Amino acid sequence: MRTNKIKFNAVYAKLINPRTHTRYTYAKLLEAIPYHYEDLSLSFRLYDTANSDFILLSSGRCIILIFQTKSGIFTTLRTLTAYKLKFYRARIGEDFEIIINK
Repeated sequence: MRTNKIKFNAVYAKLINPRTHTRYTYAKLLEAIPYHYEDLSLSFRLYDTANSDFILLSSGRCIILIFQTKSGIFTTLRTLTAYKLKFYRARIGEDFEIIINK
């Protein structure tokens, strides 16, 4: 069985369990949705980048990834390419290890 990994450049607030205050280490991919950056609300943009200095693109295409942990759901965005969309869609229902690049 393959080991799926998803990488983040910071420990975003969405990656912290609100009950235990520990970082999620694994999550199951529930969905991969193509979307336009410019159609994302300001509230979603702030949620997606909370606890970081990362700035989202203001236009172009992205993939909204929806993950499930043992205690909830979080989303993240990735720039859309045909390869990435096919990659994530082929792994819906599979677990991903959450890696923090520091």
